[in-house]
Amino acid sequence: MTTFFVFPQHSSSQRYTLPYQTHISPSITYGTQVHVYGTSTGDRFEVNLTNARGDIVLHINPRVSDRQLVLNAAPGGGWGNEERKSLNISSGQSFNIIIMVTEQAFKIAVNNQHVADFNHRMPFTAADTVSIKGDLNLADVQIYPGFS
Repeated sequence: MTTFFVFPQHSSSQRYTLPYQTHISPSITYGTQVHVYGTSTGDRFEVNLTNARGDIVLHINPRVSDRQLVLNAAPGGGWGNEERKSLNISSGQSFNIIIMVTEQAFKIAVNNQHVADFNHRMPFTAADTVSIKGDLNLADVQIYPGFS
C-alpha cells in the first residue's frame, strides 16, 4: 500500500501565470513529492517533470471531458505509449495532484486518492523542472524534498 504524506492545503495569495515553471530544489530523490493545487477551467491541462535537454520525464494530462488521466514520457523528445486512468475532475472543480517519487515509479494521487503508478522510463533524477500549462487556475505548487 502506498502512503502519501498529505500536507495541509494552504491558501496562497500568490498569483501564478501560465505557463508556469519552477526548478526542483533540492534535486529530486526517492520520496520527493510535488503537490499541485488548482481549479480546472476547461478540457485539458498538463503537469510535466522536465529538464533543460527537452526530456519530459513525466507527463500528466488530465482530460476533463473524457474523464481520463493520460500519463506518458518523452525521453529524447519521442513520446512513449500513453497510459490512461479514470479521472474524477470536472470543469470548475478545485483539485490537487500529488506526485511521489519511488524507486520504481511515480505514484500519482488526485484529490488525495492514489490513481496510478507510472513506471520510470528514464532516470527520474533527470527531472529538474516542474512545468504546468493549460485550462486551469493554478493556486499553489509545493515541492517537498525526499530522502538524501
